[in-house]
Amino acid sequence: MSDYFTLAEVLAIHDDQIEPYGGPAGIRDPGLLEAGDSAFRIRRVGALTSGPATCAAAGPPLMG
Repeated sequence: MSDYFTLAEVLAIHDDQIEPYGGPAGIRDPGLLEAGDSAFRIRRVGALTSGPATCAAAGPPLMG
């Protein structure tokens, strides 16, 4: 079990929110969503598995 939403879960949440609140259906740029997701996971794993200098370079702590 992962601590993060899968892309399928993110898309399902998006669809659930569109229904009551409105807005265009679908994702304008799926590749951008996937790239952001990958960058987050890489940064988070790197910060957890590296020393203090690498963690400092990764930026502020992530919530969660």
